[in-house]
Amino acid sequence: MHAIESTALLRNNNLLQGLSDDVLARIANQTVRRTLPKGTLIFSQGDAGDSFYGILAGRVRVSAISPEGREIHLIELGAGDTFGEIALLDGGPRTASATVTEDASLFVLCRRHFRVLLEEDHLLVLYLVDRLCERLRWTSELVEDLSFLPVPAQIAKRLWLLLREFGTDTQSGRVLKLSQADLATFLGLSRQAVNGHLQAWQEDGWLEISRGKLLVRDIGRLKQAFSGEV
Repeated sequence: MHAIESTALLRNNNLLQGLSDDVLARIANQTVRRTLPKGTLIFSQGDAGDSFYGILAGRVRVSAISPEGREIHLIELGAGDTFGEIALLDGGPRTASATVTEDASLFVLCRRHFRVLLEEDHLLVLYLVDRLCERLRWTSELVEDLSFLPVPAQIAKRLWLLLREFGTDTQSGRVLKLSQADLATFLGLSRQAVNGHLQAWQEDGWLEISRGKLLVRDIGRLKQAFSGEV
């Protein structure tokens, strides 16, 4: 049952989701299950990256320390989410910390086990190269946006990307668990500047602001906001 659950989570991961069920099952067979109580620090920002995680049950908060020393809550993850996959490839330092916020059951895939699979399957290596190139293009586009787009378009574009990666679908729209202050920090803008544009969009009726959350009722309007159509 553990391997079946792990395969299902791997299938939803952005980096691995295009792999065949056979390859995903072989990866899942290398995972182990861990049960962690609320408050457990899974890893800290700056730690060596040696494993990839999937959440079978419970919740995990991913956070980072800003240059000014303030903790920024990047995202709250729940059952079905995965995190830390880049550590499988480079073993570099963690760019954020992860803490259990609700008793959790996780699968863990160690880098050394994943590297054995890479050595055995060159098609898996080629697939991952293609996926990483997609991410590099995405990063380059984001840097260009921050340089050339006007402020409201920057906010809308980053919000759309975050919703695509971490948003949750509801009957009312797509929800992102992120505060206005943290969104402003991502963009290097003041909270007041970000709040002004979010308030304007809320008055237009397609976005709703609540404590620690943003609800986008109309993704089409959000895309228009960074394409210059509104």
